[in-house]
Amino acid sequence: MFHKTRIPWILSIILAGLVASTFLFTAIRVPPTKALAVQPSHPVEIQLMPTNFSCTIAEIAIWRDRIHVRCDPGDGTINYFAAPADSGNMVNTNRYLIIINTAFAISKPVRIFYSLDTNENPPNCNPINCRLITGVMLEK
Repeated sequence: MFHKTRIPWILSIILAGLVASTFLFTAIRVPPTKALAVQPSHPVEIQLMPTNFSCTIAEIAIWRDRIHVRCDPGDGTINYFAAPADSGNMVNTNRYLIIINTAFAISKPVRIFYSLDTNENPPNCNPINCRLITGVMLEK
């Protein structure tokens, strides 16, 4: 008889311990508003949609320090789009070239994504009419 009355008593203690620990951990948890109150040490710029436009390729060139594409017509005064050809950027630059050469060969336009910041321009990319390519997409 003693054994049958002892099991519910032990289960009651375990259940009470679980309830108490749940309240304890909930009370010491950092509220989400405190976590969100941390401010970055520098301003963060968020660009939702990269600058892009549909390009009809007029020229593809490969130089020692960059590759570039000339679009006709361009995006306003910007008609050259370039990617650096140094060893740190060659993987992306080669990816861009694959899509750009394919589009040119089959006479299809490409959507070029580019940076508006002329400080990011590759070497010898004139800030008046040239921008850094950040992505390329073959259009139908």
